[in-house]
Amino acid sequence: MTSGDKFLRWVVLIGVFAIPAVIPFLVTSSLFFPFITGKGFTFRIITEIVFVLWFVLTLRDKNYRPKKSWIVYAIGAFLGVMLLADAFAENPLKAFWSNYERMEGYVTLVHLALYFTVLGSIVNTEKLWRYFFRLNILASFVMSCYGLLQLAGKIT
Repeated sequence: MTSGDKFLRWVVLIGVFAIPAVIPFLVTSSLFFPFITGKGFTFRIITEIVFVLWFVLTLRDKNYRPKKSWIVYAIGAFLGVMLLADAFAENPLKAFWSNYERMEGYVTLVHLALYFTVLGSIVNTEKLWRYFFRLNILASFVMSCYGLLQLAGKIT
C-alpha cells in the first residue's frame, strides 16, 4: 500500500467516523429547520466526499472493493423498487427529493446506500468495528445526558 493509498484510507475513515460523531450534535440556527436540514445536508456532503475518495481508493487497491453478499443485492433491489415507486408516485418530484422539513426521499436513500457501501468496505477489521460501535455508544450517551439536562431545566 502506497502512502497515497494510506492517506486516502485515513481520510475516508475519518469521514465515516465523523458522521455518527458530529451530525447528531449539529444544529444550524441559520436554516429554517435548524434541527433537521443542517444534519441532512451535512450527511449528504460528507457521504459524497467520502464516497468519491473511497472510489478512487478502490481503483488503486482491490482490497477495498465491496464483497458480494445477499445484503448488498437486497439493498440494490430495494433501491430499484423505490426508484420505480417514486417514478410512479402521485408527485414524483416530491417523492424523489422530499422536502426540507423531512430530508427524506430517494436522494437520501441513495446516500444511505453509499454510506453503507463505504462503511462495509473500509471498516474491515474487528478492531475498527469496535471503535465504530464504541463511538456510536459514546455519542448516544452524550446526547442522552444532554437531553436529560434539558429535561431537568439545567441547559437549553
